[in-house]
Amino acid sequence: MRTPPAPPVPPASLAPPTTEPTDPWQQFIPRELQDKLRAARRSGTMAGERRVVTMLFCDIKGSTALAEQLDPEAWSDIINGAFERMVRPIYRYEGTVARLMGDGLLAFFGAPIAHEDDPRRAVLAGLEIVAGMAEFRANLPPRARELNVRVGINTGLVVVGAVGSDLRLEYSALGDAINVAARMEQTAVPGTVQITDDTLRTIAGQFEVEPLGGIEVKGKGAPVSAYRVLRRRTGVESRRFQVKFHAPLVNRLREWELLRGAFDGLAAGRGGIIFLNGDAGLGKTRLIDEALERLAPPVGAQIAVASAYAYETAQPYGLSTRLLRGVLGIMAHDSPEAIRARLDDTLVGATADHRRVLETLLGVSPDLPGHELTGEAFATQLVACMDEFWRGQAAAGPVVLVLDDLQWADASSTALFTHLLRLSESAAVLFLCAMRRDRRAHGWRLRDAAQRDYPHRFDEATLYPLTDGESLLLLDGLLEGLPLPEATRNTILAKAEGNPLFVEEVVHNLIERGHLVREGEGATWTAAAASTGFELPDSLQALLTARVDRLDEDTRRTLQIASVVGRAFSRSALAALVEQPDSLDRHLLELQRMELVREVARAPEPEYVFHHTLTHEATYNTILMRERRALHLRLAEVLEQPSGDTTAATLAHHLLEGSAPDRALPYLIAAADTALRLNATAEAITHYQRALPIALAGNDADCLIHLFTARGRALELESRFAEADAVFAELEQLGVARGQPALELAAVIAQGRLRANVTPLYDPVAGRALMERALALAEALDDRPAEVRILWNLLNIDRFDVFNLEHATTHGERALALARELGLAEETAYLLNDLGEALGSLGRMEEARAMMGEAVAHWRALGNEPMLADGLTGLANWTGFGGDLTGARASAEEANAINTRIGNPWGQAYSGAVRSLIRSLQGEIGAGVEGLATAIEKAKDAGFVGGQVLARAFLSQILLSVGAADEAAVVAEAGLAVGRAQLPQFAGMCLARLALARIAIGDTVSGAALLSDPLLDGTRQQAFVEIDVTLARIALSLAEGDAAEALELAEAAVARLRQTNGIIWLPPVLDARARALLALGRPAEAHDALAAAVAVARSAGARGMLWSHLAQLADIQAQLSDSAAADTRREADAEFRYVLENTWPDDLRQALTRSFGQA
Repeated sequence: MRTPPAPPVPPASLAPPTTEPTDPWQQFIPRELQDKLRAARRSGTMAGERRVVTMLFCDIKGSTALAEQLDPEAWSDIINGAFERMVRPIYRYEGTVARLMGDGLLAFFGAPIAHEDDPRRAVLAGLEIVAGMAEFRANLPPRARELNVRVGINTGLVVVGAVGSDLRLEYSALGDAINVAARMEQTAVPGTVQITDDTLRTIAGQFEVEPLGGIEVKGKGAPVSAYRVLRRRTGVESRRFQVKFHAPLVNRLREWELLRGAFDGLAAGRGGIIFLNGDAGLGKTRLIDEALERLAPPVGAQIAVASAYAYETAQPYGLSTRLLRGVLGIMAHDSPEAIRARLDDTLVGATADHRRVLETLLGVSPDLPGHELTGEAFATQLVACMDEFWRGQAAAGPVVLVLDDLQWADASSTALFTHLLRLSESAAVLFLCAMRRDRRAHGWRLRDAAQRDYPHRFDEATLYPLTDGESLLLLDGLLEGLPLPEATRNTILAKAEGNPLFVEEVVHNLIERGHLVREGEGATWTAAAASTGFELPDSLQALLTARVDRLDEDTRRTLQIASVVGRAFSRSALAALVEQPDSLDRHLLELQRMELVREVARAPEPEYVFHHTLTHEATYNTILMRERRALHLRLAEVLEQPSGDTTAATLAHHLLEGSAPDRALPYLIAAADTALRLNATAEAITHYQRALPIALAGNDADCLIHLFTARGRALELESRFAEADAVFAELEQLGVARGQPALELAAVIAQGRLRANVTPLYDPVAGRALMERALALAEALDDRPAEVRILWNLLNIDRFDVFNLEHATTHGERALALARELGLAEETAYLLNDLGEALGSLGRMEEARAMMGEAVAHWRALGNEPMLADGLTGLANWTGFGGDLTGARASAEEANAINTRIGNPWGQAYSGAVRSLIRSLQGEIGAGVEGLATAIEKAKDAGFVGGQVLARAFLSQILLSVGAADEAAVVAEAGLAVGRAQLPQFAGMCLARLALARIAIGDTVSGAALLSDPLLDGTRQQAFVEIDVTLARIALSLAEGDAAEALELAEAAVARLRQTNGIIWLPPVLDARARALLALGRPAEAHDALAAAVAVARSAGARGMLWSHLAQLADIQAQLSDSAAADTRREADAEFRYVLENTWPDDLRQALTRSFGQA
């Protein structure tokens, strides 16, 4: 074990001429950084934070042996010189020496002050340390030249906390990342810089590196990839964010046309000044790169590119020097001799003054002492020199000067370029500038000068975020058009909020971390389970934290506390948490000015929102977890006050984050129940899932029953029936395991409900068996409310098993009476709803309408919008069947509006189908057809098989009504296929319509076969299916020439419809009766039947069928020489024109026209 040398002490010659600094390294810290560090220390924010930091370990190799050989004074001079060369580069790039360790040190880049390019700064500092040490060693005594340094760098999340002096902070840095950084230094070859893969990812393309393979690190399961940094990459100016994908430009047409026009002008010999403005990541640099690649070559332009860097803002002529070095091909490490040689090759004919100016700018001392140019003389000569230089370049061809990231330009360069803007007046020089919208920056003065002094040469474009649709186009380009999981896509869009860089970085991070991988042969992408909750990429965390760190520390602290409140926050909530409430308004104004937050409301109190969700996330990520917990808990206690109107979901969130799960549980349940009532099923499921582990830790049976059954119900509403069944099975097992039969009973009833309703799990046999088991459990527990739910399930089992409709009503009536007796409001509403449907299916339509109306009133009182819409749709059905199409349409419209507003695809399919059928009956054929096509798609999306069958049956009915029998057959056949495979009890609707279509086409054999299908067997069908089957049998009898049988069937149907008040079906049945009577040679009776059909259709407002009955009535009247024939024909023509005007597309209009001609 080596003995560390004495702590280094800087030589007296390096000390400033004023007061002796308290910290020996203070003299190396730039004044601007000193101010930042002192402010951070005063604010207390450096006491502890979570930070993505780039850590640099540096160690002097060979110091121990050398210390033993040298006199202490000589050794002190050497070690102090070495440390000076280690410390200067760190502070030059605004890192912080966190800890001195014998003959080494630890430095942080990113704490306490972050920059968006901290990894780059750390690597540059490391290279300068190595280079500085090599130069230092060359001047040491021979035996001391074995001294060398090795540098290790890693980037990652650490928890940092400050101790020590005001300016040299010793951090208590915790986290795996710091151990990896130390290991990089320990395994580095002396005289080299060694970095990890995590650091390389953020600087890729900016440095040349050599892969070293894997390095073993204690505590790591696998070796850590390491790389040796060889040198800074030369050539085209490096970018802070390297392109990892190459996607097409999206929504930048205006900006592209602006650039195209500027290059066209350049080709014609005209100069110009273009500014691209916008937030980080919106694509300014990408646009410039595209222009240089695609627009510059045809013009033959010479290109000079330079980007300003934040660490050179205070370095005089930093940007100007970089631009000139790039043009002249001078590297940063070139010797004075090499620079002079390069100037000799380039500056042929330059004056001596201009030569001295350029040598001074490039850091080369003049050959003759006393000939230096300084101050105003230098600035004046530099303007003249650069003017002459660029004019000379332009004489050889057009020139494009690219000045990127001007928000960081130094004041001297800004002043120089302000003078050089005049080049655009008389030379083919295009200034292509990009910067963020920071009006305080030196670069903004250049933009103002260009607009003021050269308005005829100046143009600019401000880039804005992409829309979701445009972001999707960008995603498609990034992922080569391959499908992306919807949840992952939505998460990316939500996080990026239209920022192209954010989209690219998030996608790259997902792929790099293994959250998004190509599946199979690479034809699609698949997401890991955790991909919807991935962490913010380090590159973006650094970018956003750097913006936040530019705030004064008190304002920064306010922003951190606001991030705890949420993406959106009110002033009052924030005021309850901040340490300085009196300064809050000033801080909020500064945050708005910096475009970190924006005000979204003034009344009833000011409300704000973070400008970008990732800014919120990055700010929140800097707060220590223990402090987060304390702030969340304090906020929850404030929000729980009776005067507040905070939602349960918000309170639950803050209590959970404040580590108070038991207090959060009732709020989670309330939030979930509210979401379920509003059909926000995804949110409801999330809240129930978060509540379940908390409830399972206790033994509250009622709470557990509610959570499991409600969560399962939410899954049902999303058509995730198998998952719902698994939830109920889990509840059953829990009841058995805990010896709580109440849990088991609730689970069995819920499983029975899945098998009792129109789902892919419908199984009347299994459902009845489950209910028998449930009845035994309920009797043992004397649970009468459970008996209500059991009877309700039996009602539905028999309701959808169409041969047991009478049993269904018996169960329903018993259940309804018991529910009313027990005061079970929700169960009463459900039973009214479902019993009403059963009664309607039996043909007891007046009772059905009355019950559905009462159900609707209950749902309104309960505030259950999904079921209110369902009840209104059922009411529309039975009201319409009773002949009141106007009332039916009002109910259907309200139902559809509710379903659309709450985003319920299941409900939209059902209400949309009923509404569309009503519209078509009223003569709006085109709207009806369109609406039913939409309803079919909605039903598919929701996995609603019954909705698919119903909508197709309705659509085939409309198509038949306009004479499009072939199209009706196709639609009905598709519905029958779905119904037969998944929901046989509903397939009869499409089966009857298909038979009607086949007979209309003339295929009586197929029609007869369909009517003999076992699905239509039995003594009882639902009323509306029974009527369709009867109409098909009448049509078949007429087609086969058996008019007597057709008449018998029609008269029986008319009698039944009059008895049940099924008014809307009367006109087509009366029409069929008339056709049978005509075939039997009884035209007078046919006339009366059609007159009755016309009267009913006219009374109901059923214009979609009225025209046909009128046309046939007019023909019979003419046959009977009835004087009313002409008036009837005119009315028929008018009704037909109305329907025709409301029919589309063209093929349906043509079919309708043919049908009218035949009528």
